[in-house]
Amino acid sequence: MDTDYQTLSPKQSRSSLPGVSKEDLTNSNKCTPVKPQKQNDLADDEADKDLDIRRARLLRQLKDHDKTVEFDNMLRMIGLEDRFDQFEKVTDGIFMSLVEQLPVFSSDKLVANSSRPSFKNAAAGAFDYSIAQSGESALVSLTKNLLSELKRIINTAANNNTPLKEFMDFSPRYRVVDHQKTKVAQSLHKPDLAFYFQKEWTIGFKVIGLVLEAKIDPTLSQIPDDTLGQLADYGNALWMAQPTRTFAPVLYLHGPYLELILFYRSGWYRVEIGNICLLSHTTDQTDLDDIHSCFQQLMFLTNLPLESFGHFCGVSELVTELFFAPRLISDASVAGDTVLKTAGTASLANSVCVKIRSPMTLPISIYGRVGYLYHVVYSGKRAVLKMAWSPANRTPEGAVYDLLHRHHIKHVPKVYNRGILIENLDGYRLEYLVIEDCGQTIDAYLKSLSVGLDHGQVVRSVVEQVTECLASARAIGVLHRDISTGNIAVKDGVTSVIDWEYAKITDDSVDGASEIAELWGFSPKDVEYGFNDALTGTVAFMSISVLSLSSQRSFFDDIESLFYVILRVYSAKTHDGKEPVG
Repeated sequence: MDTDYQTLSPKQSRSSLPGVSKEDLTNSNKCTPVKPQKQNDLADDEADKDLDIRRARLLRQLKDHDKTVEFDNMLRMIGLEDRFDQFEKVTDGIFMSLVEQLPVFSSDKLVANSSRPSFKNAAAGAFDYSIAQSGESALVSLTKNLLSELKRIINTAANNNTPLKEFMDFSPRYRVVDHQKTKVAQSLHKPDLAFYFQKEWTIGFKVIGLVLEAKIDPTLSQIPDDTLGQLADYGNALWMAQPTRTFAPVLYLHGPYLELILFYRSGWYRVEIGNICLLSHTTDQTDLDDIHSCFQQLMFLTNLPLESFGHFCGVSELVTELFFAPRLISDASVAGDTVLKTAGTASLANSVCVKIRSPMTLPISIYGRVGYLYHVVYSGKRAVLKMAWSPANRTPEGAVYDLLHRHHIKHVPKVYNRGILIENLDGYRLEYLVIEDCGQTIDAYLKSLSVGLDHGQVVRSVVEQVTECLASARAIGVLHRDISTGNIAVKDGVTSVIDWEYAKITDDSVDGASEIAELWGFSPKDVEYGFNDALTGTVAFMSISVLSLSSQRSFFDDIESLFYVILRVYSAKTHDGKEPVG
């Protein structure tokens, strides 16, 4: 467990979920989510300081978005079924001696197994329950002892088992830390156990692979709301600290029963693992075999390389670099599998490496659309990296940029690299863009100007450039649909309209549209916008027509949004730089 974490090489990610129906993948994505306005984001951020309020908000987002799946089906979903089959074979029976020594969970207590005296001979008395232990702390203590013993057993077996040794050579060598009484660094969280994949504990969730929470819950069939809120809180912390995640895993031990909770962009999965101790003093071989299987599953999960379990790309030490694999395209001839293909251009087909300079902090939610922005260095140039999860049945933002650049639309950022990393993971697509750094948002830019400058002239110039961009885009059938202070950037007097994620191509017959759609692997006719498609953007800047739930959206709605942007920045300037109230 003390082996240093090694730099990961690029790995390809799965782009589909075998065994999950197309209906499952699309039902929850027929509505275009409204982008929260900045004021509400800030309010949520402040509210997040109150643990109960934050967890209640997460619970509202996730309620009724759960699915229960068996362990084998989960493995098929993330492409690890064959690997686990091999692991099962090379670990067959090796944990049985430990299983026979386990205590019994009875009446919320862990007690000695009277029918198997051999447990008293456990190494160093690790499982001495001659005095009954109760409560969640007893479960955590048992789990820590089990993980230590299981690790010792598997490492010993690997010395004489070449396939098992090869598997363990790629293990992240988690260090398990008890946080029942101490907070994870740089957070307010106290998960019972945290699995660190690096020694730098001081950076907290950035180096935690998964967490475990133990409860004595009254029923196995339903997770209590307060517990689910707590588990989601941990998942959310993992998402916020590690933007390269495909899902956030949390181990949930309720009583003796262990489950894996996987938080995806579209909801969460409950994965059954099994009991970690005996349930009766009288057991048969089937009971013992089931626990042995549980231990195999647990050790498999906690010894997988990060890029195989929960991450979509290679992550270098201390996350200073990101490595992206080529674009992935599903091949219909290979049922449920994914193959690598070039997408037709060098920038999409080649691996990408960016060096991270600093993150651009944005509120992150555990559910639905999410985008991460980083200041990076790409091919020696300062740039911005955007990684975004969005519904798989929408037009990729990179495709919109391709169409805008094909028609030489001005005041749109240059795109240095772009592509799709995951085409469809439970209904969501993962896309990345490396674009030029366009400077500050319009409100930040105006606040930074020296006193005495003609701010009116600056604003007029911004309005002219934005209007030219939107009008030119409209001429080729593209509507932006999310004009806000955050999506207008200024650098050295040059204005750019950024963030075309919510854009809509209204005319798929325009020159280049079909070729670009083919390049990105989608058909314009298959793009679904949903019944409330017009209700898109940032609430504070939406037009009156859009807020009135009009089913139509036009160029003039974007111009009206621009008007509200100008009101906003002027209002801020007249209040001594403070945010306007109301």
